[in-house]
Amino acid sequence: GLQEQSYRHFFISQLLRLEQVIFCVNKMDLVAYSEDTFLAIAVDIQHMVNELNPGMQYEILPISSLKGDNVVHASAEMPWYQGMTLNNLLHAPRTTCVEDLPFRFDVQHVFHAQQEGFVDYRGYAGRILSGSIQAGDSICLLPSGKTTVVTEVRRYTEQLEEAGAGDSVAISIADDFDISRGVLFSSPLDVPIASHTIEVNLVWMDEEVSSSAKRYVLKAGSREVLTKIQEIHFLIDPIHPKQKSLKKHLEINDLAEVRLRVNQAVFMDSFVMNKRNGIFILIDEQNNATVAVGFVK
Repeated sequence: GLQEQSYRHFFISQLLRLEQVIFCVNKMDLVAYSEDTFLAIAVDIQHMVNELNPGMQYEILPISSLKGDNVVHASAEMPWYQGMTLNNLLHAPRTTCVEDLPFRFDVQHVFHAQQEGFVDYRGYAGRILSGSIQAGDSICLLPSGKTTVVTEVRRYTEQLEEAGAGDSVAISIADDFDISRGVLFSSPLDVPIASHTIEVNLVWMDEEVSSSAKRYVLKAGSREVLTKIQEIHFLIDPIHPKQKSLKKHLEINDLAEVRLRVNQAVFMDSFVMNKRNGIFILIDEQNNATVAVGFVK
């Protein structure tokens, strides 16, 4: 049946805004492939989904990973189940929704080349987080706030007419500004709000408890800033997500709503609005361990 980790994993899947979730009721061979046992667990799953996100798309199927039942091929042991196998569900066609999001580009590396075909070439390489870009577009450079015009978008030697979210490209601009790793290129018409305090949902992943006196590194793409946990608003119980409890520090697997204070403004979007520019990790400054993953509210 449902364990605490089942509730926790489902809650995190909703923090990640997964559009569809598949629940596999495993080890059906241990209960003689009982339909009644499966249906009882399926009802519990339905209650869990309805409490957190009624109306979401999900599938529930009975499987035995040991015996292979309903994993790739339909199970002869469970003729009462007429749905798709796990393999078919994972490979089923999905409706792709085109996201109309503002341009965001994380500078990861600065190229300056003097060679044949690249005379006095300067390009800023990275991955487009959201939106699209083409030569002639205006962009804003953050944190400086300066604006410039894109002169070229290139994938190695290939010049591109346009590049979009997920593309790794090098962008050249009209002006000679001081740009280094960690600079964010943004649409000047929709610049993310800069703040020294950030409201976030945090999933604590470290065995060492959190400390309000300790400095952590907030890493979002190639951007890194120092941060402290200013306040833990409340702890979230994944089994009863509407119940909130107070706590002074976070322990491993804790889910909480938290306020972070950063030493310099960080330009991020709400995770609900822009997944790729709304997620980050926290790193222990002393031992370089990843201690948490966070979602900007």
